[in-house]
Amino acid sequence: HAHCSALLRTTHPLTFIGPAAVHSRAASSGPRGVTRIADRGIPGELTYLKGGGAWRLAPREVTSLMSESNKEEGGWADSLKLFSAMREHAKEEVQIFQVNAAITACARGRQFKRAEKIFDGIDEEYGGKLQPQVATFNSLITAMETAHQSPDTDQLFRMMADAGLVPDVYTFNALISATGHAGKLGEAEEILASMELNGESPNVKSYNTLISAQQKAGVYEKAKDTFRAMKKNGVEPDRYSQFLLTRNVAGMQDAADGSTQKKKKKSKSKRSKASGDIADEIRHLEGGGEWRLDPESVATLMQGSNRAKNGFQLSLKLI
Repeated sequence: HAHCSALLRTTHPLTFIGPAAVHSRAASSGPRGVTRIADRGIPGELTYLKGGGAWRLAPREVTSLMSESNKEEGGWADSLKLFSAMREHAKEEVQIFQVNAAITACARGRQFKRAEKIFDGIDEEYGGKLQPQVATFNSLITAMETAHQSPDTDQLFRMMADAGLVPDVYTFNALISATGHAGKLGEAEEILASMELNGESPNVKSYNTLISAQQKAGVYEKAKDTFRAMKKNGVEPDRYSQFLLTRNVAGMQDAADGSTQKKKKKSKSKRSKASGDIADEIRHLEGGGEWRLDPESVATLMQGSNRAKNGFQLSLKLI
């Protein structure tokens, strides 16, 4: 590798970082002629381009910047801006790695339509130059899930087969999550069951994802069966599994309590005692009011809040 790098530097001193490079090796601070951009970052590069500067980043630098930005809160927008700039200023240098990072950015920002457009553009924009990877499909499926879109599993598998790709465990996990949380619980269960037939063994995330979807649907007995299957297949539970197990026990107990009218009335009485709403209780306390809930009422309110969309924040405030 070092020999090849030295040969490239000697033969092409001005174009080592890509066809669109505009500075010499002497101007760079790295041993291989690669501009160091850690101190400049995405905003600096975009400002430079808008000011009339020429494209100066190597594809791998773009990938690195996009990947780091995708990890930051709200960084997906900067990541997509950089991808758009690369397409505008150095389209011939675009690689599948930047496409993958762009689709991941769309997933972070719940921009499924944009992710779909980027994915479709692999063939339309680059004329067969780029070939999708398994990671490309995995990112697209994640974008579907975050936008609450239900994937067509059969079509996705056909598309991957046509591209000569074999789904990996991350593909199956993403599909379980997307279909399960879209309400297609039966399909999610079938995907998990089909993993062994497709040469992939379910891992702890596979089971956790399905259990979470089953709990969301309120089918705690099925979730319990999935826990048993995980144990039977020798998959070691992690901390999240333990949390899900605890939540499952609470959910089953809550369902059992709800089957008795007397206990229903008792639960309603306790909820009215707390104004039936965590937010009201928090406002009461913040306004100088005294604590007025018993532990069982707190547990009931927190369980209900945990099942609501984004209710975890209120639940944590209450505890």
